[in-house]
Amino acid sequence: MVRVGRVVKPTKFRFALRHFKGRRVRILDIGCGNNSPALAKIRFPGCVYDGADITQGELTEEDRRGLDHFYPVTTDYGGYEAIADTAYDFVIASHVLEHTDDPYRLARIAAAKLRPGGVIWISYPSVKSLSAPPGLGTTNRFCDDPTHITVVDLITLCNELLRTQVKIEKAGLSRDTVRLLIGLALLPANYLRLKTRGGVGKGLWFVYGFEERVIGVKR
Repeated sequence: MVRVGRVVKPTKFRFALRHFKGRRVRILDIGCGNNSPALAKIRFPGCVYDGADITQGELTEEDRRGLDHFYPVTTDYGGYEAIADTAYDFVIASHVLEHTDDPYRLARIAAAKLRPGGVIWISYPSVKSLSAPPGLGTTNRFCDDPTHITVVDLITLCNELLRTQVKIEKAGLSRDTVRLLIGLALLPANYLRLKTRGGVGKGLWFVYGFEERVIGVKR
């Protein structure tokens, strides 16, 4: 099966692609699973892609080939000192903050790795995800994943980034028209699953407003 991200630009890359306009960039991806290394190499030709995560277990062989360097980190913020500050054009922290007991500390760490003029993308489950329909083979609701331990507050996160000289460009629910339309098209099949298998299926993040994101540029 062809991944949607190979055909449709991943939501987390869109602002950076417009911002850098084809320039070669150095990327740091904190929590670099979900085929992100391979997709980044496709969308940012010639980029340097460094990943940081607590494990490489979710990386495919293609992902491993896409990694220029991997930094092992821990849930108590260990390992980040090995990553140079002010060294990256694009820093991604996609769905990692909710797995930590102090997400704003991790946001400050991520922002410190950013060069002036660089872009940061941070995404996490929204408050709406607490009451979204349950998942089936994926996570549609915050508490479906027992490793989700903190609900991230949008205003607090923005304030923390502002203190690190990050100008906020966009904040709030993630928007992706193509993925929204795909989710709406899948709704009938998902509701049939709900009746027959006791859960709601894939492709509903943008239908139910599962994800919030903050996009900023380092001053």
